[in-house]
Amino acid sequence: MGDIDYETADFWLSFSGQTYYRVRLRAGTQYGTLIESGTVGNLGFNIRDWVAISYALGILVAVATHPELPDRTSILYFFTDTKQWQVVTTFDYPSSSGWSAMYGSNNGFLYATDAQTGQILEFPVDGAGG
Repeated sequence: MGDIDYETADFWLSFSGQTYYRVRLRAGTQYGTLIESGTVGNLGFNIRDWVAISYALGILVAVATHPELPDRTSILYFFTDTKQWQVVTTFDYPSSSGWSAMYGSNNGFLYATDAQTGQILEFPVDGAGG
């Protein structure tokens, strides 16, 4: 999973939200260089993608499921400064096989694809990042 941070123009990659890699994409010094990487606890969530949203600087947003909450879907924020996940809200909406591709927008919503049905749902993230 990966997306480009609006603030820094860096490409953030991850494997299941448990690792992170930051690649410099801004033209000039260090272009294409891995400038940061590490591991982080993903709170046990099944995270398949994350997305940057233009008004949520310093945050990557994920829609995910948790094995202990099979009938619920949560929105999580990954803070790029602290490298920590935070559960923001949870909805009474199941996804039996998790959420795959996610799409950011500047209208207060993000869109996530149900990995099993292919249905794209809209999730509110208005006010992300404060």
